Amino acid sequence: MSIPERLGRYRVEALIGAGTFATVFRGRDEALDVPVAIKVLAQNWSYEPEIRKRFIAEAKLLRRADGTRLVRVHDIGETSDGQPFFVMDFAERGTIEDRLNELAGEGRAIQVEDVARFTRQLAGGVSEVHRLGVVHRDIKPSNLLLRGQRRGGGDSQASDDIGGRLVGIAEHLVVSDLGLARDLLGPTRLTAAVGTPGYMAPEQLDPSARLDERCDIYACTAVLHAVLTGEPPPERGLSAADLAADPAVPVPIRDLLLHGLASDPAARYESVEHWAIAVDAALHAAGGGWQCLPQSEPMITALSTLPRATPPPLTPVPVPPTPRSEVPGEGRGTRRPRRPVVIAAVAGVLLVLAAVAGGVILTRDGSSDGPGPSSTAPAGSMPGVDPQPAAEALVFDPFDVVADDDGNYFVFESSGNRVRRVDPGGSMETVAGSGSPGFSGDGGAATQAELNVPVGGDIGPDGSLYIADSFNGRIRKVTPDGTITTIAGTGESTGRALGLPATEATINPNDVAVGPDGTVYVSDGINSRVWKFSEGGDIEVAAGTGEPGYHGDGEAATEAAFTRPSALAVDEGGTLFISDPGASVVRSVSTDGTVETVAGNGRQGFSGDGGPATDASLNGADGIALGPDGSLYIADELNERVRLVDPDGNIDTLAGTGDSGFDGDGGPALEAELDAPIAVAVAADGSVLVADSMNNRIRRIDAGGEITSVAGAAEPGYRGDNNPADVVPLLGVEGIAFGPGGELYLIESSTGFIRKVDDDGVITTLALTAGPIPSHGAGSELYLNGGSGLAAGPDGVLYAATILDSLVQRIDEEGVKTVLAGNGTSGYSGDGGPAGSAQLNNPLGVAAGPDFVLIADSANLRIRKVSADGVVTTIAGSGMPTGPFEGSALDVGILQPFGVALGPDGAVYYSELSGQRVQRLGADGNVSTVAGTGQTGYSGDGGPATEATLNGPAGVAVGEDGTVFVAERDGNRVRRISPDGTISTVAGTGRAGFSGDGGPASEAELALPSYLAIGPDGALYIADTGNNRVRRVDADGTITSFAGAF
Repeated sequence: MSIPERLGRYRVEALIGAGTFATVFRGRDEALDVPVAIKVLAQNWSYEPEIRKRFIAEAKLLRRADGTRLVRVHDIGETSDGQPFFVMDFAERGTIEDRLNELAGEGRAIQVEDVARFTRQLAGGVSEVHRLGVVHRDIKPSNLLLRGQRRGGGDSQASDDIGGRLVGIAEHLVVSDLGLARDLLGPTRLTAAVGTPGYMAPEQLDPSARLDERCDIYACTAVLHAVLTGEPPPERGLSAADLAADPAVPVPIRDLLLHGLASDPAARYESVEHWAIAVDAALHAAGGGWQCLPQSEPMITALSTLPRATPPPLTPVPVPPTPRSEVPGEGRGTRRPRRPVVIAAVAGVLLVLAAVAGGVILTRDGSSDGPGPSSTAPAGSMPGVDPQPAAEALVFDPFDVVADDDGNYFVFESSGNRVRRVDPGGSMETVAGSGSPGFSGDGGAATQAELNVPVGGDIGPDGSLYIADSFNGRIRKVTPDGTITTIAGTGESTGRALGLPATEATINPNDVAVGPDGTVYVSDGINSRVWKFSEGGDIEVAAGTGEPGYHGDGEAATEAAFTRPSALAVDEGGTLFISDPGASVVRSVSTDGTVETVAGNGRQGFSGDGGPATDASLNGADGIALGPDGSLYIADELNERVRLVDPDGNIDTLAGTGDSGFDGDGGPALEAELDAPIAVAVAADGSVLVADSMNNRIRRIDAGGEITSVAGAAEPGYRGDNNPADVVPLLGVEGIAFGPGGELYLIESSTGFIRKVDDDGVITTLALTAGPIPSHGAGSELYLNGGSGLAAGPDGVLYAATILDSLVQRIDEEGVKTVLAGNGTSGYSGDGGPAGSAQLNNPLGVAAGPDFVLIADSANLRIRKVSADGVVTTIAGSGMPTGPFEGSALDVGILQPFGVALGPDGAVYYSELSGQRVQRLGADGNVSTVAGTGQTGYSGDGGPATEATLNGPAGVAVGEDGTVFVAERDGNRVRRISPDGTISTVAGTGRAGFSGDGGPASEAELALPSYLAIGPDGALYIADTGNNRVRRVDADGTITSFAGAF
């Protein structure tokens, strides 16, 4: 596509790259004066429903990703030609492909340890992709972006000398471009293989194949091959004969490549975490000088053999040039300057953690039982605390608002997975949705049912509530007695609906409306149609041909083309109104089936006030509503306005200045700022309600034109402080620990904040300040840079492991953050000296003793100890990923230590995520196995724990009686090892999901449980990371959500 001047509110400055599926531009958000990357779906693919759906799904997926590992999206829009785009932060440091070419062109070298650092960060990003439930399918060097880490709260340092590193000290790698990502269990209608030759696994050549994580493991190995040799492996695959052609290739490297690039997925590593450990092991085990394949540049000229104790610095190695990806539609090109370079339709993006922080935490309250919480955020009522004043409530992503004849209005919270009703007195309560995403509850109470991104709805003639349950692909109905059922849709999205019973149709609902005769209309934007049916009847077409476009006015609506039908409204006479933001118009379908345009000229923009509505320009006109006098109200979302079309057909602006923001309450609506007004409704008293989506508010415009907020109380950046913890949404949960006063602390992984839940169950955010930190920086003083494990000492001091900095940080009672261990560079050094001068490598677990701190130094394959005088030593682990696994502590191999805990007798317990064991280090200095055989699986309950198989043992906790609990991250369970050595399952069914609150923990679903803690009440607390919650299992085995919602 040509370079446009603007895309929505963003000024386009330059083309970054173009590929088969999309084009990426560098732009500028003029409101914030920051650079952005804008990814636009190619025009030919914009009319292919499956591709369009996946492009939009990519944006939605990236909005909930861990921004320290994957890119994050903060806006979405559509061009005047109907091409969807989304907006991301700009990655100023380019891609791994650019870096490899840069280093090769300058003749610079990298170190072997940097290759290991790179692969660990790559594994972390791919692991996050898999946590989201998808496989990437297109991992390659140009899809791996580099961002600068922020220092002391300032901007990322873009000018640092990378020092010959593949990933610099002040940089971090993130995975981008999920455009080809595929649900791990979901179907696809694509009929061509997708991926990049050389990096795509053999099974990707079969479009009907069911892909899983192992195709990404193949790609990760292919990327490593490219890093080491300058080329991806042959498209036919890598054989033992290829490697045998050069006998100098070390056997560990040979075995690694053959294992990861095996043509049979079953022969590859079972997880990307196992792959990362294998890479570390191979690089450690390779010895001597050697050359790679004859046809390639030298892979490595010298690899130092790493001794079992303190390894010497690793030898720098030359980096061969990496050829550019050869994807259809992409040229090789020449090597470009590093800043800014992103190719192959990859958006250069990286979330800035401080931006996510958004001004949440700034002051301390002076409490003495731990680091102080913020006291600056206002208290707001949370969903789940019903009923509550709507004006004091917190509203999350209001996507639609509808009103009934009794003075009630209903708010559809897309990310809250709820529908909430506000009565004429301003009291708000939930009427549908438990807040957890999913599909359940039909035939029961609607408030106990699961919804999955409800985006629209309507009120039927009998008072029933209709819900477009978009991600479930269904229309749900809540009758006046509160019972929910599905009346249309199967959960699939192929658009196979015509002539089928509504409950057998496969639809993609954007909105639902009900006519005065009870006819139900459903907009299906992906399939470019509006369906209609009578309950219990078959599906018919109300409008649209199924092919996207804009034509057919004056003809039968079933013969007219719609680009992306969205919001619906039906007047008292049965005329149907349809917003089509893809064409920037609103159209009507009369009772005789004829279609006409009633607003918009088909050109995206803002113009026409005071004249005929059909001559005006709209921009992202999503929501519509009808007034009793026949007026049409339009949520002109991307113009940041509400427009009004009077009964004579003339258009004017009712609210909004055109600038995005939040301002103007209590004054004229025309002088107020809105931020993505996405829906409108006309209340029974004639006032107009606006879903001001990015402001998380419902705003009312009265008959005199004055605007006020009537629902939603959060200031920008508010995180829910001073509310019950179990109704506050959290953005990831990692380490958890109890302070001496009984308060629970947790690391919110996506923001890096530390949250505190007091003994009354109220959550706050700690206000941190920076003490002395190393010159490399230790993240902003307000948050942790990649927080993982957390521990609390008996004096209330917190200790937090931060994997992105390779540090363990100390947070005192006043919230002052200093470095306990690590110098900020990844590696292994410093034993016997000051802990702050030592190197750590991906510390995951931390435990606090009476006068020492223990660290699970994961990538160094060791357990380390920091004494009261600040000296660090290794207390377990040889540093080698090989046996023996029992015996003298300094001689044993440890495979990716994750959790570490102290027993009541002073023994140290640690888990091996890849070794599939829980181990005990006794006072005699010997290590013995507590649980696990070293094999992956789920077996052994009721028998000896040493004969049981585990699946990704992560967090460990030990009770006062010596009972050991271990979270199986990959198995989605928590296991218990009793003092007599018997193992049992205490929580989790093994299925990843969220269910079971209020019932037996063993029948509940968990998702990636990571860390554990035992509370002062003796209950077990689980960091249910994939569900963004802390779960509590009481002495009777009942599980509940202790913190986190949605």
